[in-house]
Amino acid sequence: MRTISESSLGGLTLIVGPLLAIVFFVLQPGGVLINSAEMDEAYATIYALSRYRALANLTVIAISLGLILSLYGQFVLLGNVHGKAGGAALARLGFLFLAVGGFGWFVVQALNFGMAATQIEVAESVQSAVAVYTAETSIALLASLAVAFGFLLFSLGLASSGACRPVGAWIAAAVSLIALLSLIMGISDPSRLSSMIQVSRLCYSVWAIWTVSLGVGLLRRRKTLPATTGN
Repeated sequence: MRTISESSLGGLTLIVGPLLAIVFFVLQPGGVLINSAEMDEAYATIYALSRYRALANLTVIAISLGLILSLYGQFVLLGNVHGKAGGAALARLGFLFLAVGGFGWFVVQALNFGMAATQIEVAESVQSAVAVYTAETSIALLASLAVAFGFLLFSLGLASSGACRPVGAWIAAAVSLIALLSLIMGISDPSRLSSMIQVSRLCYSVWAIWTVSLGVGLLRRRKTLPATTGN
């Protein structure tokens, strides 16, 4: 039986992970399409999650899986960046921020499990869910800052080390800077937070496209490697 290599698996996870996360994020109740609610609309979000509980739980699992797969693919990609290559240290530091931010988003999804179980007709249950949502919002903002900064460092590191096409990396770096500044502006001025969150979500779409292209490149690079035979 033919075994899959780490590079091949890394390339596949870089493709599948971001797409899985972004598709189910769009489908998550209270998000982009279904009963859409702004970040400051706690009751609307809780209502959407509890009303479509089965779908909410499915999206939580799918998004979390997508985040894990993406991180694994990025970890494998770092293996192609030589330790002494220019930008290698920057890329590794960026991956650390991505891992921390990804874990924060993972926690956010875990909290959505609890809010999806809210009994809307029970006041105490709703109040508890609002408290959870308040904590979730803070975690989501901090995690998003870490992810934006992580992608900025990661893309700059890969561009400098020659591990990927520099044009795509520079575009990802520019988008990351936009996301980072937008989040800082939104946190500094709560009245602009909702619009700044929308900007950062658009930036995630660009990150996803770039990450998928990295996965495709990793698979192609693997196919061009000379075949080896074992003893």
